[in-house]
Amino acid sequence: MGMDIDEDWAAWRLMQAYAGLLAEAWVAMEPNLAGLTDQEYFWEPTPGCWGVRRRGDVRSDGCLCRGDWVVEVGSQQPPMTTIGWRLMHAYDCVNDYGHRAFGRPQVDLDEVDVCGAAAGAVAVFTQAVQRLREDLGAASDVGPAEPDVVLHVPRWRLVNRALQPLQPRLSGSC
Repeated sequence: MGMDIDEDWAAWRLMQAYAGLLAEAWVAMEPNLAGLTDQEYFWEPTPGCWGVRRRGDVRSDGCLCRGDWVVEVGSQQPPMTTIGWRLMHAYDCVNDYGHRAFGRPQVDLDEVDVCGAAAGAVAVFTQAVQRLREDLGAASDVGPAEPDVVLHVPRWRLVNRALQPLQPRLSGSC
């Protein structure tokens, strides 16, 4: 079922709004991602946190990603998560949104090599955000591949997922 002119216009306006929100969020993210240390990346605010770990050190009942470094997951909600876990989760959300909204190839976390150092994880996340910013900018001109996805994803969710990894660092907790 095709979209009518009002839906096309609404999707176009939302793309512009998303692009603006992500640009504003990046102003807060970029300086806080810069200089993220390995100590902060792996810091555990409480015992039992889910995080990014070597495969042999996983404490949860599951993990995602390939290679020596993985992201812990499980059947229960995590009690708390590390900045590294949040950064990889945000990376996954940004890629998933790009796939669903713009038809980009899907990136499954089981196919991702997780970085065992903060600098590498920041670089991977930064590339994903920059790609989404490019997609949003291009979609403002031609429209998204899947307008229904754009119309039904709350704007705050995009920005919240992008900023989530930095909450402990912004609050001075670590």
